[in-house]
Amino acid sequence: MRSRIALITAGAVALAVVLVAVSAYVAVRNDLYGGIDRSLNRTADLLEHERATHDVAIAYETISVPSAAASTSETNPVAQVVGTTGVVVARTRAASALPVLAAVRALAEGRGRALLIDTTATGVPLRLLARPFGSGLALELAVRIGGIDAELGRLAEILLLAAAGGIAIALLLGWGVSGLALRPVRHLTTATEEVAASQDLSRRLPAVGRDELSRLANSVNALLWALERAEVAQRQLVADASHELRTPLASLRMNVELLTGIGAGQSEGLDQLDATTRRQLASDVVRQFDRVGVLVGDLVELARQDRTRVAPPELVEVDLCRLVGEVVELQALQHPKIQFATALAPTVVRGVPGDLERMVANLLDNAAKWSPEGTEVEVTLEAGPPARLSVRDHGAGIARDDLIRVFDRFYRGRNSQAVPGSGLGLAIVRRIVDLHGGTVAIHSAPGTGTAIEVCLPAGGPGRAGREPSNDAELGR
Repeated sequence: MRSRIALITAGAVALAVVLVAVSAYVAVRNDLYGGIDRSLNRTADLLEHERATHDVAIAYETISVPSAAASTSETNPVAQVVGTTGVVVARTRAASALPVLAAVRALAEGRGRALLIDTTATGVPLRLLARPFGSGLALELAVRIGGIDAELGRLAEILLLAAAGGIAIALLLGWGVSGLALRPVRHLTTATEEVAASQDLSRRLPAVGRDELSRLANSVNALLWALERAEVAQRQLVADASHELRTPLASLRMNVELLTGIGAGQSEGLDQLDATTRRQLASDVVRQFDRVGVLVGDLVELARQDRTRVAPPELVEVDLCRLVGEVVELQALQHPKIQFATALAPTVVRGVPGDLERMVANLLDNAAKWSPEGTEVEVTLEAGPPARLSVRDHGAGIARDDLIRVFDRFYRGRNSQAVPGSGLGLAIVRRIVDLHGGTVAIHSAPGTGTAIEVCLPAGGPGRAGREPSNDAELGR
């Protein structure tokens, strides 16, 4: 980047210097040649005046013998009068013959207009003016321009050297200035490389000021913060999953060992156990397998929801009333000892049908697990907007210390250890609600049951991936 900036700067300066040099050269050349052209035209006007007011002989004499005021310097014009056939009628004494061009003969014949050109005579560069000079004649005036061309050549050399020097200086200055300008970038690069080498995502890059580099540093810091949170969440997820899996796997191992006789060193295995014990062990193995299956399924669902947060899925219109009714019927079959009382208003929202179904199922399953046998789980749906889904149980309620953490992953309250579950159900609910731009709130107290209320915007989700506020979710 430094080389690029230096080259761009030098290129811009070079273009400016070249334009200035060319403009200066053209201006000086036009000024010098303009003076010569004006002098030639004045002399031609004087000769034409003498020819018209006095006599052609006097004009010829003036041409042949210049006046005393006219110096013999090569900068003074020499004159020549030619006829239509190209014959020289008069010429400045001791001057070389000027070239007689076809255009000059045409002027003598009365055709064409006056011309002003650069030409040569006997190898000498000349500035030539040709004009009509009476009937059948043409006047040629010429001045040597060798000295002027030499001066212009020296001027071109000086301008070329000045331009080259200016470009070289611009290149050096561009290199130095770009180094100073990119010093914060080097510091930023060094700090980023140190973070990458140490893999310490808690480090932050220096960001001072409000310029573009400070904005870049702040953006990188925000990225590091997000990566740090993701890493912490990943480690926490792995640790929690390992802890949750350890207990059912240990129980499964113990039960299998008892069933096969491996743990006791017996070869007979099942033959040493009575039928009741075998049934209990087999039933316990099935329950533990179910628990592991539920936990793995919840982990997969939670991972899928996290991916959905990065790439939001396409939303469609969902008949929430019908969806809730279908989920209630399924939950009634799974929890036959619990009554589900519904009050569902026709409601349509935009969302992902599978995710919304999982959200409703988790809410109803959670309420059913905490409800005493024979009690009701009240399910209410209001069209809104926003659409409001409320699920209320009449269980033991949740203590205040547990209330603020019920949506955390793998969190299970002090009174929930005897209740089957993975501790991920409500965490999945919150993630689905967040991805749909809604809010979730919980109201509970010991002995009064628990009510969870979900609000979904009827017009589609708001800002996807929004981190919820605990106070808003808990309705406090």
